[in-house]
Amino acid sequence: MPPEPFPAGRDRKGLWLPLLFLVFGLLITAAAVHQTQRLILQEQQADFDALASRMRNDLALHTFRHVDVLRAYQAEFAAHPSFSEVTFERMAKALKLDERLPGIDAIGYVRPPATADAAPDSIIAHHVYLHGNPPHFSVDGELMQPDAMRLEAIARARDTGNIAATGPVRSLLTPERPPIFIVFLPLYRDGVVPDTQEIRRQNFAGAVFAAMQPQRLLDSVFPGDTDPQSHIRLVFEGYAGDIGLQTSPATLYESRGRPEAEVSLTHTRIPLALAGTRWALEISAPTTRARSQRWLPWSILAVGTLLSLLSAVAVMVLQRSREQSLRRATEDRSLRREAETALHLRQRAIEASANAIVIASATKPGYPVEYVNPAFERMTGYSAEEMIGQSLRIMHGTDRQQEGLQKLQRILAERREGQTTLRNYRKNGELYWTRVHIAPVLDETGEITHFVAAKYDITKTRRYQEMLEYQAWHDELTRLPNRQALRARLTDAILAAKAGGPSFWVAFLDLDNFKLMNDSLGHTLGDLALQQIAERLQEALHDTDMVARRGGDEFVFIIFDNPAPRNAMATLNRIMLAIERPMQLDAHRFYPSCSVGVAVHPKDGDDPETLIKHADMAMYQAKRQGRNNYQFYSEALQERATERVQLEDDLRSALAAGGAEFELHYQPQLQLSDERFASMEALVRWRHPERGLLSPAQFIPLAEETGLIIPLGEWILRTACEQVAHWREAGLPPMRVAVNISARQFNDHELPAMIQRILQSSKLEPACLELELTESLLADDVEAANAILHRLKKLGVMLSLDDFGTGYSSLAQLKRFPLDILKIDRSFVADISDQHSGATIIRTIIKLAHNLGMSALAEGVETPAQQAFLQSHGCDAMQGYLISRPLPVDEFERWVRAQLSRRTRPVA
Repeated sequence: MPPEPFPAGRDRKGLWLPLLFLVFGLLITAAAVHQTQRLILQEQQADFDALASRMRNDLALHTFRHVDVLRAYQAEFAAHPSFSEVTFERMAKALKLDERLPGIDAIGYVRPPATADAAPDSIIAHHVYLHGNPPHFSVDGELMQPDAMRLEAIARARDTGNIAATGPVRSLLTPERPPIFIVFLPLYRDGVVPDTQEIRRQNFAGAVFAAMQPQRLLDSVFPGDTDPQSHIRLVFEGYAGDIGLQTSPATLYESRGRPEAEVSLTHTRIPLALAGTRWALEISAPTTRARSQRWLPWSILAVGTLLSLLSAVAVMVLQRSREQSLRRATEDRSLRREAETALHLRQRAIEASANAIVIASATKPGYPVEYVNPAFERMTGYSAEEMIGQSLRIMHGTDRQQEGLQKLQRILAERREGQTTLRNYRKNGELYWTRVHIAPVLDETGEITHFVAAKYDITKTRRYQEMLEYQAWHDELTRLPNRQALRARLTDAILAAKAGGPSFWVAFLDLDNFKLMNDSLGHTLGDLALQQIAERLQEALHDTDMVARRGGDEFVFIIFDNPAPRNAMATLNRIMLAIERPMQLDAHRFYPSCSVGVAVHPKDGDDPETLIKHADMAMYQAKRQGRNNYQFYSEALQERATERVQLEDDLRSALAAGGAEFELHYQPQLQLSDERFASMEALVRWRHPERGLLSPAQFIPLAEETGLIIPLGEWILRTACEQVAHWREAGLPPMRVAVNISARQFNDHELPAMIQRILQSSKLEPACLELELTESLLADDVEAANAILHRLKKLGVMLSLDDFGTGYSSLAQLKRFPLDILKIDRSFVADISDQHSGATIIRTIIKLAHNLGMSALAEGVETPAQQAFLQSHGCDAMQGYLISRPLPVDEFERWVRAQLSRRTRPVA
């Protein structure tokens, strides 16, 4: 009997239930595959984002390292405002910029031109071109007209006091090369950035700059061994603000790698900002998957399909479920081994790191340490066993009042990522500086369980920065505060006085005759003397007072006027006494002295420059009063200084106009043997358009001091020679004219050549010109003076020694000089009536002159008795008001003609 078939309805029910499980299982499998694909894509994107962020950070850090080198030049300028090309090049070589910072194409500085006729937008630029063969220093040597981008960046740096960058520009040194961008850092005269834009513009002294070559900059960050299919591009997008420059995006760097067309790429665009400019870093990299990522979706699909089939086939469920369990167990072991391998790799990387890494609990009080790597042990001296379970507070010791420590506490309290700088102490108590980066660690639920800290030892960098800061504020020789520190302290004292603080004095001290000490001892002992003086000055001051070295042998004090005995006058007396103490230098003993000028705040000024200037003026008044004293500033000093400045300006204008305001007066000289006229002395007068006729005593010392005596002396020599030549052409007999030669003229090596030119142009015989010299002029350097005198004597001119007897000449020196005339000073002639002084000295000088083969001429003869005495003792010639006062040209010519007429008139 055949079997009974199943009912049709039961067959359909048995099919749709397995089908239902199958469809449901396939839907779940599809969802799982989709979610896996999405997670894989997210992980790939996260890896790419991390790569892009790391590349951006590397580029930013590398760029800042390049830019930050300008701070060293700014500090050097603050310490030594007289910035020179040699100093600039030496720093470039010392910092090894071409090796350490290859992105810098050139480094230099710009400054405004000193000439008034320069274009308003012109600058003078100096470069160190770092990548020449070899690197060289280039001085443009002329005014340059830079483009608008450079001028805008310089102006923005000047006005903000901070770094400013340009967009892409062509290099002025190598315009044929790809574009560069330039970063400018401003320099100010006092070395510090002023508070306001107006003052920054006034004190602007120029800017240091670094010209960046994007190709080398990015090649040094992204080496050429990266994935050849990766593509990196740096694009300039424009300026951060509206600066009025028309710019367009420009590509400055593009990597050589080119992805293949069929390769899937991941792209990102990261904005960057640099000193007022906007940039973008575009990165493209091929989309890659790990081996596990490639087969994982297919595995999930296979497992899901298999589970669906097992659920649909009831008979095969038990068998297949056992196989599935065994397979899953194998897969779990493989994944666990992979996870353990990855964890071990990370552990080895942390332990091999050169930087100290610490893992601390974020849930326990005090954040106890749970892990430190070997680098931490080497850095701190603490072992891992000593640190586990301890708080990192032991690294700070008792130094708890740190700004960086307070910042660290805020980061931990806010449970966020951050970084700070700390002073730490090793196990042996040694201080060191660290840069600490803190990052929180989250568990699966998103809760913060730990903090990871990476510590970088920055002790050397910190000490170098402190050294630069110290040098910027202190004098290198004496260790006293320098001009910059003085100005800052003086500004604070003025503000404090306005707020009710103590009054104070500003004293300007200059050592007397320090140049003589320096020349006699040498600069080494001179520097040692300055160091001892600085120590004495510091000992003489109270704690609240200040002394700064302004330069050379000049010191400036801020002396607070406290109640006695700590008042300013008592302090000033202590300073004078401290300087006057004998000083032993090597085998020499000296007795130094000083001149001090004092300005009182606020009576004599209410700003640092005015107070120092007025104290300086008072110091010069102390010098004029005989040195080794102090003087207070007064309005009369200001008036005299203003008058002197105006007189100097008028003197310069008069000389620039050709000397039309000057005129020569001539005083005759007579031979005592027969009272015959044969020579005269030329004396300059200045017919000032406002002050009238000025005597030499009113402007010659000023001309000596300013160096204007050189052109004035040449005018006197030329005018006197031309006048004597003119008189001879007019029929007067030959006459000799005597012209005074100043110390500056005598020490000018061009003097003999200049006199020769004047004699040739005026056609005057050399014997008709007499040059008058002083004893002090010849006594400074006997050998050099003797050489110059012999050069002059070869020209054929006469040489006379003026005011003999008032200087320091010795007979041994005098007999070496090729002199023709000794002029007896008028002070001795005036004392002729005193037989024990003046008369004896005159007789001695006359005999001395004759014994040395010279003539003797007496000055200042005013009485017949004086003339008779000189004639009786053999004096050769005389000059003085007894004969005539100095006469203008026309009056002198009439006087000469009258003398000639009287001598030729027949006797009745």
